[in-house]
Amino acid sequence: MPGFSTSGGWTNFSGQGYQNDVHYAAAGSGAAVASWVFSGLSAGQYRVSATWSVDPNRATNSPFTVYDGATALQTVAVNQELTPSDRTDQGVGWKDLGTFTISGSSLKVSLSNLANEYVIADGIRIERMTAAPVLQLSDGANPVANGSVVSFGTTTPGTRNAS
Repeated sequence: MPGFSTSGGWTNFSGQGYQNDVHYAAAGSGAAVASWVFSGLSAGQYRVSATWSVDPNRATNSPFTVYDGATALQTVAVNQELTPSDRTDQGVGWKDLGTFTISGSSLKVSLSNLANEYVIADGIRIERMTAAPVLQLSDGANPVANGSVVSFGTTTPGTRNAS
């Protein structure tokens, strides 16, 4: 079941983003970190994508780091002033961070505020690229099976299921 958490100076903001809420942090030292953890996965390749709400005050170098369990695989700097547009799912544009191979049963994505402007923690989508597809959608607390993608936003648990 996917989980979302923040540490450091994050602020929750309703009314924009995937599922109508986001968390944001001002540029800083990297001490403010948002994390999405997907557990109970099968080892294999996963395409990881992110979404956010666009504004000129967003960081042009938002650092998303993808982990195989606790092992960092890669950090990808993303320009959050641009609309995520690599794919559309559930009516939302997503930016692909890459395809990553995990050997364990969990995949983690983190976003820190080690950036040049505000960073936006909104939704993360993972898609299994090998073996039989399995889909879970969640609002952070209530997964819903439906295909080959796992995605969730930062809504308060129990407030809304992903559609």
